[in-house]
Amino acid sequence: EGGYSLEIEKNYKLKKVLVIYNYFTKEIKNKILNYKNKINLNENSEVHIIEYSINESKFINNVYENIVLKKNAKLRNLYIQNNASNGFFHKYLKNELSFQSDYSNLIFSSGLKFNKLDIECDLLEENSSCNILSALFLNKNEHQEIKTRINHLAPNCKSYQRVKNVLNAGSKGIFQGKIYVKDNAQKTNAY
Repeated sequence: EGGYSLEIEKNYKLKKVLVIYNYFTKEIKNKILNYKNKINLNENSEVHIIEYSINESKFINNVYENIVLKKNAKLRNLYIQNNASNGFFHKYLKNELSFQSDYSNLIFSSGLKFNKLDIECDLLEENSSCNILSALFLNKNEHQEIKTRINHLAPNCKSYQRVKNVLNAGSKGIFQGKIYVKDNAQKTNAY
């Protein structure tokens, strides 16, 4: 309740995938839920996370998630929501990437009445990398929105974004992507 904090110690790589279940029961009907999550990967650490949501009622879920990757850290985050829900979801992801860190976010979502993801990645030091990939399958009256801002603040950094939507009648799939390159961020590779 209220969110979680996850820290991976220096030089540690999880051997298995970490699965985070978000289970929203009927008892939270018509409530507003606010969560604050923090993920911190120290130097040379690595983790693969699958975040899976199960929903049974109508509610509002508002999440702020701060992800910090230190030198040579690697995070693969798979976000899955695939069951019908009348819930309203908003998630703001703030990512800070240090020297040679590597962040990938894969988003697979369908069945939600309203889902909005705001993703901001700050590539703070050289050779950091950020990838955002999404495939959305939307049916009648579903609304999914992804808004990204990738900030290239150091030289020799890479970013890649790809969003694909399959829409049925009456659904809305929205993508707004912005790439900012600071004047000193030479040899930036962004798509």
